[in-house]
Amino acid sequence: MVESIKVWMKQQKAKSSPAVKIAAGTIVAALLALPIVGTSTYSHANDPLSAGDNLVIKDAVGVYITPRGQNYFKNNLEDLLFRNGIALTEGQFDKFVYTAPKALTLDDLPPQYRPYRKSLEEVRDSLHRWLMNSTIHDPLFRVTVLGTEYALKFKTLGVTIDPKAAEHYGIKHGIVVVAHVAIPKLNISVPKVRVQDLHNEFLNKKLGLTDFWAEIKDNSTPLTLEMPVHIDIVDGKVTLNALSFKTNLDVVTTRFGFSKLLLPDVTIRINDKVMTLDPDEVKADIMRNQGGLMKMLKTYLKEYAANNLTTLVNQEASKVLQKGLDEVTEFDPPGGPTPTKPEDRFKLRVSPQEVHYTNQTLFLGVNGEVIDPKAHRDTPFTPVKPASNKPQLGSVSANSYDLALVLNQNLINRVVQMSYQRGYFDQVKLADGSFVKVITTPVFQFDQEVSRDHAKLHVKVEQTIPCGYERIALKEHVRLEFDIQVRLKSSGGVPKLILEKVDISTVKVDTSSFSALARNLPPLRALVFSKINKMLADANTGYARSEEVLGVLPLPSILGLPFTVKELHSDISGSIILYLEYKLK
Repeated sequence: MVESIKVWMKQQKAKSSPAVKIAAGTIVAALLALPIVGTSTYSHANDPLSAGDNLVIKDAVGVYITPRGQNYFKNNLEDLLFRNGIALTEGQFDKFVYTAPKALTLDDLPPQYRPYRKSLEEVRDSLHRWLMNSTIHDPLFRVTVLGTEYALKFKTLGVTIDPKAAEHYGIKHGIVVVAHVAIPKLNISVPKVRVQDLHNEFLNKKLGLTDFWAEIKDNSTPLTLEMPVHIDIVDGKVTLNALSFKTNLDVVTTRFGFSKLLLPDVTIRINDKVMTLDPDEVKADIMRNQGGLMKMLKTYLKEYAANNLTTLVNQEASKVLQKGLDEVTEFDPPGGPTPTKPEDRFKLRVSPQEVHYTNQTLFLGVNGEVIDPKAHRDTPFTPVKPASNKPQLGSVSANSYDLALVLNQNLINRVVQMSYQRGYFDQVKLADGSFVKVITTPVFQFDQEVSRDHAKLHVKVEQTIPCGYERIALKEHVRLEFDIQVRLKSSGGVPKLILEKVDISTVKVDTSSFSALARNLPPLRALVFSKINKMLADANTGYARSEEVLGVLPLPSILGLPFTVKELHSDISGSIILYLEYKLK
């Protein structure tokens, strides 16, 4: 029987599950492979989990981004966006409509024309009195831009965390990130621009431009944009608030052009003298004075952006965030057969829980819920209580890795429990064709204070004993439990779990497994224990000679970034901590 357990333990190879994404504009984590599971026959559990059992695992995953890791986001945001299928250097907008918030009045004249305001008002009033049907209201413009295409080049595109900005704005919770952009080259082309004056409908028959283009000149100062944004998580909901906006648009040197200017038909008739508007001359004047016109336009756009852009950003962000940033990922149940239907797979829902910036390290924490679509009723889950609530990251220098991924043992154990409840461990096939049944949910414990590179796996199994001399001391079904000591190892940047040994001091044989004779003969029971311990000791000798890999932990892909493991260890907080480096080439 013990030899069968030994064979069974050697057969337990981990079965990998897919990587899992996190969120805002955001953060991506991973579900561990589980070394207890291996080749098994399919058997429905008698007592499956319930549908909709959504027990929340608190602090399921934690991500700590060091100053070194943050530098990537400061200098390589363009690369990050590209890895996630977003290219900003070229793009197009089918349609953009802008309606002015209020009508333009003489009070809105550019500064250089304001000294003439009174005279212009008097001329306008006189024309209204002298010419019948000549009333022109203060214009309220609507601009429709069709088929915009752009191409640009970034000098810088990134985000940084700014504790001073948080202090400046009096923010005590969450973080303040500053988005900063520098654009030395920008080309915009618009095939059609149409302008409407909503207060003077008679002007709208023909007003606009065709084949408009604009660009930043080669010798210009790059266009810069900067926006600090407050990000927080309140009651599991991400909030985003743009705080201000700055740009140097007014000092950027630009130029523009267009092929055709569309103007209303204007005719002045005095007796037999007819005078009409010449669009070509108007266009020529516009081009001769484009420097002044662009200066006015850029000043207006800068003021408008400073006063309105943060509000627009916050409104759009609110629409997106109102739906929540929870993510649900499906994965194959460990130990089960290859899924053939959607409901065969488990689901993991992760939700943001906490974000803060302490000692120059950015932390994002998420809760997790494991869901079994096939389950029929609730099954309670008792978390393994860790020795500590907070992981201890200080053993590895923050200068030597980019981020630390902290995976809670309770999330892993919940997944194991669900596979167990489905019956995937009812019969684990051994090499000799016999079966071992796992009779309670296997439990991982990573809060080992003895050694940070070790973890413990507790199992309880049942095996049928064939007829023979062993049946003198044991019944047909023998129940045995013990701890397996697992070593955590990084090999070639890949995290592995190594079966190091069975902890013989933890081996227990259920007293109900002994025959009546053995129960009444302590020496016979002692002989059974002695033989079990010797066989397990022999197995441990074999594990010491030849490294037995229980499983490989699949590396996560967070925000499209690949990683390699620099180091990993268990922690008294009841977690596995993986110290990761970006693998960008």
